[in-house]
Amino acid sequence: MANDEQPTLQIMLLGADNDVPVEELGAEQSPHTGRDLRRVSISFDVSAERSAEVNSELSAAQKEEQALFGDGVRWRVLNSSYSYQEGDSTHRHHAELQEIEELPTASSLEMLGLSLQPRKYKETADEGDGTLLIQALVEVKGNDDTVLETAIREQRAKRGYFPITRVGVSDSPLEVRFGRCLWKGKAGDRLHLLRLVADADLEQESSPLHRIFQPELALTQRKTVAIEDQLNALVDALHESGDLSQAQVAAIRSKADDSWHRHRRDFDEAKNIESYLD
Repeated sequence: MANDEQPTLQIMLLGADNDVPVEELGAEQSPHTGRDLRRVSISFDVSAERSAEVNSELSAAQKEEQALFGDGVRWRVLNSSYSYQEGDSTHRHHAELQEIEELPTASSLEMLGLSLQPRKYKETADEGDGTLLIQALVEVKGNDDTVLETAIREQRAKRGYFPITRVGVSDSPLEVRFGRCLWKGKAGDRLHLLRLVADADLEQESSPLHRIFQPELALTQRKTVAIEDQLNALVDALHESGDLSQAQVAAIRSKADDSWHRHRRDFDEAKNIESYLD
């Protein structure tokens, strides 16, 4: 499929390795490891009798799970086409390929002065803006659990970022924030599903993660505000009727003001925590 004057890529097509002419189109930096991932263009001729088979393989390889194999890596087809004239014995095929990165699993997460070894680990990157989502199932005991739980509460409240090193994935620290982290167990002996988001360079509203729970979240917020107004009106009415003293009204509202901080993490408890690792 190739001549001796052009660089080639050995790619598996039609059940065999084929050396096809290749043109480098540059590289894209991996959002996971920072490694350069090749993007190339290939063009080659195929007999008219087998052209439909090749076209089918190239079309299927647009899905990562059906990627092509070549030069020791997997390739996802970004686009493909072919051309011919009536009566031609060969058809000309063209495709652009993107190297697929085989992600290692982090053996340890170094963060907040802790060294956490994940039972399960997964990274996903949004194809639009590159937002990186890290999910790690970790068992944490003793004082380490106190440190982690305190950090989750405090950092989420102020949407704070902190560095994390993913041992086995990249030596470079990554700035992340806590997403919604689930938990199971009791203080000092908990299983945590950490969700860490690397989007420090993006506006919150621009990230697809911001829209995950819409419109449910917006509707819930509106209903919550309506209920709060109704309860405030009820307390005011009871005070005006003499059923509640001013001191009682102040105590009720003071307790309510602090309730979110006291109970926020209650909503993150998950009995079947492992099923939430997407």
